[in-house]
Amino acid sequence: MSWNCINCEAANDYHHNRCDVCGYERYFSVSEVNMLLQKKDEDPSELKKLKTTYKRNNTITKKLREENREIQTQMADLQKFKDTFDHELTNKQSQIIRLKNKGFYYKLSLVGAFFVILFLILTQVNIEIQF
Repeated sequence: MSWNCINCEAANDYHHNRCDVCGYERYFSVSEVNMLLQKKDEDPSELKKLKTTYKRNNTITKKLREENREIQTQMADLQKFKDTFDHELTNKQSQIIRLKNKGFYYKLSLVGAFFVILFLILTQVNIEIQF
């Protein structure tokens, strides 16, 4: 089906509300308006379905907003906690780094001591063989 533009008289597709040629907005005839009104009156179940869907979506939205508020308050509390103990956290992290470095140096010194003791034992054995 098509409709004719009252401005330029061009034929347009029925599903478009503006003229493809001049962009003039479509007018609806009285018969078309009556037909649309009759369709609306014929199918009230469709309107009921839309209302129930709207109510369902509205309650879901309310629940999501409540959850969002709760999460926002939890985030604010966590941010306060982080701000309060942030300096302690950095101190603990620096202490951990220092302990790791000390542990590395202790391991290195133990390995060095092992080689010194091994060297001394080997030289002592060598001396005992010569006597």
